[in-house]
Amino acid sequence: MHKIVESLNYLGGKNMATIPQPSERLDARKKTSGKAKFVADLTFPGMLHAVILRSPHGHALINSIDISEAKKISGIEAIITGKDVADLVINIDIGDQQPIAVDKVRFMGEPVAAVLADDKWKAAEAVDLIKVEYEILPAVTDAREAMKEDSPILHEKQEDYKRHGETNFTAGTNVFSHYKLRKGKLEDIFEKADLVLENSFVYPHRSHTQIEPHGAIAFWTNESEMEMYSSTQSPFFVRTCLADMFAIDPANIIVKAGYLGGGFGGKSDVTIEPLLAAISRFVPGKYVKLTLGREEAFTGSVIARGAAVELKTAVSKEGKILGEKVKIYFNSGAYGSCSLHIVTAAGHNSSGPYEIDNMEVDAYGVYTNNPPVGAFRGYGHPEVHWAKERQINLIAKELGIDPLKVRKINLLKPGSINALGQEIELENGDLAGCVDKVAERLGEIELPAETDNLVYGKGMAAMMKSPVMATNSAASATLRFNESGSVDLAVSGVEMGQGTKTAMRQVAAGGLELPLERIKIKEDISTDNSPYGWQTIGSTTSWKGGMAVLDAVQKAIDQLKANAAAVFDVAVTEVEYADNKLYLSSDPDKILTTEEVCFGYMRGNGYLLGQPVQAYGTYVPPELTHPDPETGQGNCAAEWTFGAQGVVLSINKNTGEITVHNLITALDAGKVINPVLARNQLVGAMVQELGGALTEELVYAEDGKMRNNNFTDFKIPTPEDVAETKMEVYFFETPEPIGPFGARGIAEHGTVGIAAAVGNAISDALNIEIFNLPIYNEKVFMEMTKAGDLVV
Repeated sequence: MHKIVESLNYLGGKNMATIPQPSERLDARKKTSGKAKFVADLTFPGMLHAVILRSPHGHALINSIDISEAKKISGIEAIITGKDVADLVINIDIGDQQPIAVDKVRFMGEPVAAVLADDKWKAAEAVDLIKVEYEILPAVTDAREAMKEDSPILHEKQEDYKRHGETNFTAGTNVFSHYKLRKGKLEDIFEKADLVLENSFVYPHRSHTQIEPHGAIAFWTNESEMEMYSSTQSPFFVRTCLADMFAIDPANIIVKAGYLGGGFGGKSDVTIEPLLAAISRFVPGKYVKLTLGREEAFTGSVIARGAAVELKTAVSKEGKILGEKVKIYFNSGAYGSCSLHIVTAAGHNSSGPYEIDNMEVDAYGVYTNNPPVGAFRGYGHPEVHWAKERQINLIAKELGIDPLKVRKINLLKPGSINALGQEIELENGDLAGCVDKVAERLGEIELPAETDNLVYGKGMAAMMKSPVMATNSAASATLRFNESGSVDLAVSGVEMGQGTKTAMRQVAAGGLELPLERIKIKEDISTDNSPYGWQTIGSTTSWKGGMAVLDAVQKAIDQLKANAAAVFDVAVTEVEYADNKLYLSSDPDKILTTEEVCFGYMRGNGYLLGQPVQAYGTYVPPELTHPDPETGQGNCAAEWTFGAQGVVLSINKNTGEITVHNLITALDAGKVINPVLARNQLVGAMVQELGGALTEELVYAEDGKMRNNNFTDFKIPTPEDVAETKMEVYFFETPEPIGPFGARGIAEHGTVGIAAAVGNAISDALNIEIFNLPIYNEKVFMEMTKAGDLVV
């Protein structure tokens, strides 16, 4: 059964009765009062500060490093160069990176030396005194250029790198990964088609621009035991990486994560942690703190996006897609581990939410002289949807058909076989309903009359997203009853502003049928005593974490029943649990409260029946596989979230200035656990992606130097930019069988189709076609000039 609700009117709805709704976020008062602690707030006695000397060049040999003058500064504890840690390799998937460059730098911002001092400003002064002699090398900053035979090669000996799995690299080139997907056969398809349309689309690099730059503090007890506080989305993943780099037992490394000031994927990969761990090892027994400055965060961690997508689409005159050839070139930066799986994810989802019987997809991960690319909200999906959803409109334009009709002819539906070879089922969600809802809303919005200076346009995009993760990506939860009948809960998943702890508390309360105030949840993560969680990524935390919570809930209820059965002196199967009470199924008036049995039941003579109730719950998405090496197909996606997005905008024909009036998302969420948080996630995602559509682009000089690593030149949306924009969010609810109460992931999904919807709206307004993001005002102005639409 499908139910559609407007999220603003959803509170108190009938279907939410089993999931208690809080009056406010769990962390709201701590954050608004300043009591919430972030890494930058932490300090320890005798703590040292690390400042990093970074390469000013995109590609260069390091001929010499002179630290003699820097060592003269008082308070300097250590100066570390690449040669001091040359034996350490960061190997998340590909062992192609070292904590500090040894003989060669491959991007502007790569660490060249580190200074540890008792004062940050002394360390900065010493960094300025380090003299490095570079030999500048030719640089390449574009993926397709980097694939040419005469391109500079960043990694001359790829074949020597250790890998955790097959990446299908090409030795002697800049290609470190090649994902192939094959479905059906393209033979003769293009010859038989009524229309063959070829286009190329570009989505450039962006920066995550979290409100909190990366930070971490490390403390080595001895050479094989370390504790780290980090602004990471993935404390267990960081622990695994560091253990691998130092070849020590993971149990000897403790990684702690508290509140994060935003993550957006940029804190899910290891970034500054291996560097800090490597340099702090030189001063055992002392805490060492490394926090990035705002400009340093642009080049000192990971960047985002960066893909060129080439589409060749065969279509019938009715608008049915007969076949498609896709080439995706990911500009992955200087090192490949953090973008390896983005390449695969984009290939998985390159069909968009459409059934295409014949596909040939080649997705390449390519080394360039840019900072490494890492995860970013959407993880490859916005890049391919930018291309796919623009292509759909261009097909419709060529055929003289309504773009909505082309979408609906090709949409995935129950019984369809997607690009991965999976059969779509009714339970995967109401994609057609979401598309219809956005189309309906766009049709209902009345536009003002156009003037000589102002034109209006509407655009939409259908979308889908799968969670991209390891096949063993577990989530866990612990649940323990207190003597009073209240519950202590701990769940894997880092709180970074998304409200995950609030939602998990709701899931536990709903499962146990307890008031929210009876559930206390642990808000930080520490790898030595917190439940294991792979990473807080992929819009999976409420889904997987919620399933782990419900697993723990069921085990706890089973223990409560066992305790009650001992008191009643009956079989466990005769005991029922409801409303915080245990009763006999044969005699419902015979009742024990949870408080009476949650610590065991003590008779008057002190004899204890049962035991304290505590449970450990886990969840791993079932039956996932790696893609087949030949076809690229397989059970690679555990669940799908379908939806559609729409944009209404106006354009000033004198200036090209774009004003966005409406941002619309319709999404099949399965079950909305918290309507306020869910709506906020989608609104935030839409606005964030609006930045990618209109203004955000990292710009490089030919030598690889980033030219706009600051907020003066790198423009992100502000509240003022969307103050007059109406945000519309509509949820469908087709229960997901493997989700808590039927819920599925939604956190990233508001980003997926917005750029394409903007591009389609501009086409609708001006009849001009733009293929490369961002669509800044000047670009629109220039396109109008070419088309002769400029008002003078």
